[in-house]
Amino acid sequence: MVHPRSSGGTTIQGFGITGDRPVPADYDGDGKTDIAIYRPSNGQWWLNRSTAGLIVHTFGTPTDRNVPGDYTGDGKADVAIWRPSSGEWFVLRSEDASFYSFPFGTNGDLPVPGDYDGDGRTDAGVFRPSNATWYLNRSTNGLLIQGLLFLIWPALAEVHAQAVLTPQEIARTALPSVVLIICDDGEGKEYCHGAVSSSNLESSSRIFTLSRE
Repeated sequence: MVHPRSSGGTTIQGFGITGDRPVPADYDGDGKTDIAIYRPSNGQWWLNRSTAGLIVHTFGTPTDRNVPGDYTGDGKADVAIWRPSSGEWFVLRSEDASFYSFPFGTNGDLPVPGDYDGDGRTDAGVFRPSNATWYLNRSTNGLLIQGLLFLIWPALAEVHAQAVLTPQEIARTALPSVVLIICDDGEGKEYCHGAVSSSNLESSSRIFTLSRE
């Protein structure tokens, strides 16, 4: 594993074997992202915590999706998986290694965990490609279901000067005002930014907010 440090220099560290999945997160709450891997062959999480040291958890199956995050709000990332076959989330609490589970999503969804209501806890969320809709189970503000509106660029020339938003900034906005703009290069090819299932789509446009007026 190779990663540049913000304070200068580069860290090169061996950790894991072929077939492992990287699952970096701050597992010990010291404000530093820890090197970590998930081993699908045996369901093991190997967490090389920068302050608390190495720990190994067995949690998950080869087909589970890894979704670590601070679901309990204690400042430490919890080991967590999403099971596509059942739509269930399983969270291993960092406080005491007990776990809980709940259903949210269905097979074909993509898990998109994040803190969508700003309360310091990771929320379960899924994106459904079949209808381009986000389903967010927010820990404080409750359920949010939000689709994105796709529009052609020429019809929205007036928004050229609007600020470009990152996915994190989108999460802090009023989502009904978010529009994903699709550009046309004049040759019939459409280009967009986002997870859209089409071989003709590439990442080159921008995401803007529109006025509610």
